[in-house]
Amino acid sequence: MRLTALFVLGLTVGSTLPAQPALERRVTRGTLVSQADPAGTFVIDSSFHYAGGQVIDILKVAGAEQHFFIQADAKRAIRRFYWIQFEHYYPSNTATYDYSGIPQQPVQIGRLQFGGDVRVREHYFTMDQRPGSDSKAAETFLRAKGYVVDGTFATLRLFHLPDDTRRRELMIIYGEVRPDTSAPAGLAAEITARAQAGLRIP
Repeated sequence: MRLTALFVLGLTVGSTLPAQPALERRVTRGTLVSQADPAGTFVIDSSFHYAGGQVIDILKVAGAEQHFFIQADAKRAIRRFYWIQFEHYYPSNTATYDYSGIPQQPVQIGRLQFGGDVRVREHYFTMDQRPGSDSKAAETFLRAKGYVVDGTFATLRLFHLPDDTRRRELMIIYGEVRPDTSAPAGLAAEITARAQAGLRIP
């Protein structure tokens, strides 16, 4: 009887939990297929493991779908990653994406043109602890999957606007762990080349 009671209790509690929004995009064997914003196929090098994806609310002003592809060591510490995020502002506001204040370089991957910036940051995955930020959502998700997110990372952050409204954004972040925060000459070119080598957009 105790087992039966616990089973019923579990069903009751489970039924009260909020349902997680369904992912619009699907990943099969390292290939992400998007039907919109933008439509396309994103093929990640097979050395990266697909850690999963989630739909999130960003500070009550935008929604996003995040997908993570990870290279990790034997202790599950992240060594390299791709973070692909499809984002849009809610109809309740009139905000637009504006990168004019960010020094950028043009980066071409397949048929898509991006603006990109390279940075080296300590505590990359934990630098934005605001509840509701996309960075905090990413950190929480990856920790729940058993990954160690500590460390200094060099990242190439890529932005693409799929239409003229400037209210939708594709953001792709490629990152790799660094021993320190130094940024030697040529680092930006090296990071960009490795990011391009591991991702195809036919």
